[in-house]
Amino acid sequence: MKAIFSFSLLLLALPLLADPTRPPATVQAQQQGAQSAAAAGPRLELIIETASGYQAMLNGNLVKAGDRFGHYRVQSITAERVVLVGDSGQLQLSINNKKIKTYEP
Repeated sequence: MKAIFSFSLLLLALPLLADPTRPPATVQAQQQGAQSAAAAGPRLELIIETASGYQAMLNGNLVKAGDRFGHYRVQSITAERVVLVGDSGQLQLSINNKKIKTYEP
């Protein structure tokens, strides 16, 4: 009887011992939240002016006019905003991260 009880406790503890290097659930939730934010759409982080024109940092990637970014093409970059064109229309990102969507027929 004691052996059966000990064996039952061991079976209950197995999921906890599955991977001792696995991060806690809170860390995994934070990582998934960051991935969801990245998948939510482009985020303008900064605009820089170079000798050849403006470049922008979108979700950690440096882009210039004409580059592709996900499902979008970078149409133009000015000191105030980045204009992206995709299947759903035009998306304007300003430096303060306010998104302005413009749809053209």
